[in-house]
Amino acid sequence: MDVSLHRRYNVTVLPSSYMEKKLEKSLNKKMDHKKFGIKPYHPVTSQTPTVSDEIQYKLLTGAVTAKKDVKEFSQNGVLFDGEEEITPIDVVIFATGFYIKFPFLTDDILRVGKNNKVLLYKNMFPPQLKHHTLAVIGLVQPNGPVFPVVELQSRCFVAVMTNKCRLPSTEKMLASVRATEGFRARNYVQSPRHSIDTPWIPYMDDIAEMFGVKPNLAAMTVKDPKLFRICFFGPCLPYQYRLTGPHKWEGARDAILNYKNRLYEHLKNGREK
Repeated sequence: MDVSLHRRYNVTVLPSSYMEKKLEKSLNKKMDHKKFGIKPYHPVTSQTPTVSDEIQYKLLTGAVTAKKDVKEFSQNGVLFDGEEEITPIDVVIFATGFYIKFPFLTDDILRVGKNNKVLLYKNMFPPQLKHHTLAVIGLVQPNGPVFPVVELQSRCFVAVMTNKCRLPSTEKMLASVRATEGFRARNYVQSPRHSIDTPWIPYMDDIAEMFGVKPNLAAMTVKDPKLFRICFFGPCLPYQYRLTGPHKWEGARDAILNYKNRLYEHLKNGREK
């Protein structure tokens, strides 16, 4: 999913409405969500997806039953919306996510608002602090792999701490925070579960640009068109943020150009090529 969806061409050239329909069609081709009674009331990209290859087989065999929202609990059962009879149950597992809390910090340093809202510049920095010696790493839910995000955030924080990256004024950071929250309000489901949802490529580029490691695609079209084609039309691999700038890696280009070899190598299980 990450390899096929997270491509710069998809997020910068193709209309979001087109990608929305294409993704929904692709998912329904594998499993018709409406027929199984699990089609959401919002667009498919308005929340971070849950990927499961087994859910359709569980539903088909009756191992899992899809129900509507919980209306209320009784002493030994649960009443679902649209039903009149209590369904007996043994165990209730709440898989609804977590409330964000920082009990070791006072509210003047970092405060969690209503519905899990945390007002951080670039999802990292409390904008009101005089000295930016605190960063929250990993408090973001991208629609792509999280470990590359955490790595890039850590590199950015080190750049700030070593004065190689300067943050803007408090006013500009607060304006950026408001813009980010406005974007989330327009594009994501409004609930505590989705308060830190973030688009993967735009966020990675945003952080990378702060300390000079965002790949220069314009220059790449002239100097290295082969690399450009993969960086723009192929999957946005984290190696792209090691091509230039601080702590660049000489092997990044080769890792990008030959990513398919590693992508399918594990399927061979030691057999001949």
